[in-house]
Amino acid sequence: MRNNILSVGSKPITGEIGKIIAAGDVNINNADVEKLTGAGDIKITNSYVLDTKIAGDIKANNCTFGTLRLAGELICKDDCKADIMIAIGKLHADNLECRILRNFSKKMIKIYNDKVRKETSIRIGKHWMFNFNHGTKDEDIARIDIGTNHKSSDSSLNTFGGSEYKGFIKSETFENLCAFNLNFDYEFKNIISTEPLFHDGIIECEKFYSFGQLDVDGVNAETIYIQPNYESKMNQLMGSNIIISSSFPTSINFNGVPKSLDLDEYMKAAQVPVSKMHIECIEGDIIQLDHVIAQTVSGDSVVIGDSCEIECVEYKNNLKISPNSTVKNIIKLD
Repeated sequence: MRNNILSVGSKPITGEIGKIIAAGDVNINNADVEKLTGAGDIKITNSYVLDTKIAGDIKANNCTFGTLRLAGELICKDDCKADIMIAIGKLHADNLECRILRNFSKKMIKIYNDKVRKETSIRIGKHWMFNFNHGTKDEDIARIDIGTNHKSSDSSLNTFGGSEYKGFIKSETFENLCAFNLNFDYEFKNIISTEPLFHDGIIECEKFYSFGQLDVDGVNAETIYIQPNYESKMNQLMGSNIIISSSFPTSINFNGVPKSLDLDEYMKAAQVPVSKMHIECIEGDIIQLDHVIAQTVSGDSVVIGDSCEIECVEYKNNLKISPNSTVKNIIKLD
């Protein structure tokens, strides 16, 4: 039978463990843990943790996680893996591989602590302040609300939302739910972004979905959906199936993309008002646009919907232009 542990010191924890409630420094080594919850500085080496919820700092070395929710700092040494990782704050990884990576949480971390008084504030780690509040029932549970953007005065942090990722991170899906800068070495198969996303170069992946502001040099993906936004800045857009539209179609394989949020959450993001978006050059096979201002649009099959202003459209097979849009030059490719 697995033991449950309330850890308030740095004594190493090893073996098969049920639940660990951490308060302070915790050292986990060569362990198989079902659930780790707590606050403080956690060191995990050569271990597997199925469910992790921590407010504080984690140093992981050759570890595998099931679901990890962290508000604070995560340092991954050597090779680390996770099924679902939600990391708010600093994430530094030598080599991290996730099925789903998310940078913001709308949920709460529960901390078990019978000494926490109502509406108490504590500082955990270097960059995070948390407010504790007891639940409505007579139980020794305090909750740390990590559902709001935290802005740090530390200039080394991403000033858009308090998040900073560094190193190499690979994920099947990256979910961007707070203003974020892709300023690290990444390999993402799918990207879903509901908030401002920044990158100095060209974002490359297989499927790219954006419901928020973009400030990037370009996007190169097989499947692309972008909700038009006048605040977005982009020079190039390249792909096989490109849709920039006020309506979110069901024909772009979104349901099959692994994600941690319910589909309804993204459907809400797709219902916000849109505005005309500027892009210099759009190149693809199948292109469908509305609310777009562009210099050049070039594709095999092109549909120019409502509220577009296009300098030049190049097409090979099919072209449709809405009477509510303007196209100055049309070129039929051989």
